[in-house]
Amino acid sequence: MITINELIEMSKAELEAERNIDKDYRVAECYRKFPELAAMDGDLVELRKSAMIASLEGRDDYAGRFGSKEAALRQKRENYLRDNNIPADFDSEKFICDKCNDTGYIAGKDGTRKVCSCMKEQLEECYDNSGMRDYRSVKLESYRNGYLGDEAGRKKRMNMILSACLGRGDNADKDIWIYQGAPQTGKTFLTIVVAKGMINLGKSAIYCKCEAIEDMEEENIEDLKICDVLFIDDFAADISSRRKIAYILNTVFEVRKASGRKTLIVSYETQNQLVSDCDIRLAGKLKNAGYIS
Repeated sequence: MITINELIEMSKAELEAERNIDKDYRVAECYRKFPELAAMDGDLVELRKSAMIASLEGRDDYAGRFGSKEAALRQKRENYLRDNNIPADFDSEKFICDKCNDTGYIAGKDGTRKVCSCMKEQLEECYDNSGMRDYRSVKLESYRNGYLGDEAGRKKRMNMILSACLGRGDNADKDIWIYQGAPQTGKTFLTIVVAKGMINLGKSAIYCKCEAIEDMEEENIEDLKICDVLFIDDFAADISSRRKIAYILNTVFEVRKASGRKTLIVSYETQNQLVSDCDIRLAGKLKNAGYIS
């Protein structure tokens, strides 16, 4: 599983190359318009080379003489830049993104670190790799609590889910949470928004359907164990009681509990129904889970 942090780190080499290309282009354009400046910069390079050689050979008097010449040439250069309105930093590297200074992160209004908008492609790639390829149309910026009605109740549930995933508020120590709601009430939509939100905060997150766990490769199951936040949708007692799924889930829950990682189960069944009808190995864990409805 490649996290957003890893994707951003991978993009930094590309950004560095882009900064170098941009700088080289600006310098070349400036030298084309002002050949006198190009000549002065060439002379400065030669003076520094000569001064370095003189210093290495122990000719301190020559090194000092070259230093004086360089100081005079630098002053001449500064005057030339000023007289021709050339920015003093025309030959310096500039950040590609002024929002994050090419770090990939910005500080949110609440002080949390968020992925910068310049990393949109990396975010989309991470969303896809985290099980949300079929939900590309779900955008964080377009989410509205009131689109299905019950705006106050939906906003409350959203805040509770966010707090649960971040380990804040009441029952912050609980590692498993159950988000329950009737069919066709937008549970999946809200869950996808939160999952993408976690990634946008720099966390690793995976979204999957409960039934899909049965056919997962071993490496994908390992990812379920170690991601910061795990979202299991369409969780139902009959599905989670299947022998293979029950075994995998029990192992995943045990590992995640030991490392304090959060899991959100999304289901149309109530907590009591799940506890009553689930595999015995899962029932105890779900009985002690946090509950959001």
